Amino acid sequence: MLQVPPRKPFKKGKIAPEFGGPATSALDVLERARVAISPRGAWSSSGWTASNPSGHGRCLLQLCRDVDGIHVTKAERFLKKAIEQKYPSFKHRGVESFNDSKETRKHDAILVLDTAIELAKKEA
Repeated sequence: MLQVPPRKPFKKGKIAPEFGGPATSALDVLERARVAISPRGAWSSSGWTASNPSGHGRCLLQLCRDVDGIHVTKAERFLKKAIEQKYPSFKHRGVESFNDSKETRKHDAILVLDTAIELAKKEA
């Protein structure tokens, strides 16, 4: 069961203690990343990490890596599928391309995470 969202972004490459240890699946990684990005989590559209008014942000992939590095590859596949479903113009362009696009906003990243979570639940 997920805890309350952290008030500060995670330290780079560290699993937040709020999650109680490593993730157990790609679904767990995506759910943790979803908690990390909202409501006050920092997201970045300009590279892996960047500064923004609320502190340091993380791109979608870095969010997943910061909550767990073991299941991130499978979580990335769900993110790609979610992007293709919700934003067809990014088909075959990858998570990084979507994340760093000038048109992508935080609500887009959250929508992709929510969709990826639903896809992972269907596969589980």
